Formats: sequence, C-alpha cells, structure tokens
Amino acid sequence: MPVTRATPETENRVREPIHVGKTEELPALVARLGDDVLRLLDGKLGLFKLDMEEQARGYARELLLGAVAALVIAGGVILAAAGLAFAVAYLLPSQLDPLLLQALAFGTIGVIASFAGWVALRRIGSRLTSAPPPVDPASALPVTRDA
Repeated sequence: MPVTRATPETENRVREPIHVGKTEELPALVARLGDDVLRLLDGKLGLFKLDMEEQARGYARELLLGAVAALVIAGGVILAAAGLAFAVAYLLPSQLDPLLLQALAFGTIGVIASFAGWVALRRIGSRLTSAPPPVDPASALPVTRDA
C-alpha cells in the first residue's frame, strides 16, 4: 500500500509579491510579517500533526503484527509442548501410573514454556518501548544506517 502525504492548506496559497517602497508603510509591513509568521506556524503544526499520525500508525501496525505473531506462536508452542510432553512421559519409568507420568511431563513442559514466554514478552516489551526505525517517505522502507 503506497504511503500518501497530505499537504497543509498553507502550501496551496498564492503569495503576493513584496513591493517595498515609499507607498507601503510600516504597519502594513508588520501586518504582512505577522501573517507570514502565522502561515509558517500553521504549516509547521500541520507537518507535526502528520508526523505524529504517521508514528501512531507505525506503532499500531507493529502492535498488530506482534499480536498476530503471538497467536501463531502460541498455537505452535501448544502443539509442540503436547508432543514433547508425551515423549517425556514415554521416557519416564513405567512403574508409575500412566496418568501421573503424563501429568508430570505436561507440568515440566508447561514450566519451560512459561519461562520462554516470559523471556519473549520481556524482549517484545523492550522493542515496543524503543523508537521505531526512521522511514524514508519516497520508498516507504526503513532507513538503514551503515556503521
């Protein structure tokens, strides 16, 4: 999806030519300066607003991708943990009750998966709190910095 940028409405105005001479008085020049400063501030605020909206969209996109990835990973981990738990139950001594063996295996795999999930959440949290990479508006790709 191509990224489009809106332009502030101050960019579309036609500027009047500046005629400095004896016919233009100081109050008119000050008024024109005030108008130009207000136009400049309006343009800067418009660009700031666009930048904030762009960053918010970037954060939302990252968060959505992280949530989808977490759901897919959770499904995979559940399936892998179930298979691993049955394998561990098979390796335990067979003198114990088979249900107890499966309970011990599932508990062991559950503790390992919980620890791995905690580590992953810590890493994702630190990634979300760091600043996103700058985006080149022309290509809509992250800018890479050569070290």
